Amino acid sequence: IEATGRGRIHSWTVNHHAFHFAFKRESPFVTVTVDLNEGVRMQAPLRDANGVALALGLPLQLVYEDVTATLTLPAFKLAATQ
Repeated sequence: IEATGRGRIHSWTVNHHAFHFAFKRESPFVTVTVDLNEGVRMQAPLRDANGVALALGLPLQLVYEDVTATLTLPAFKLAATQ
């Protein structure tokens, strides 16, 4: 099923301790659980939301980040409108 990647915050967690040493430089980071418009719930890091007051229902957009030439991971960013 094709999805728009748009959705709203269902919940979030601020992670202060890296679960793996490779993520230590990113701590603290926010992980969001998002209800996508198509009815699927998805979890991924939230990017570029420094200083934003998070709230249930805040609109987000799914983006993809190239980590290496062979690894791409999902993340969410704030969406302008839905």
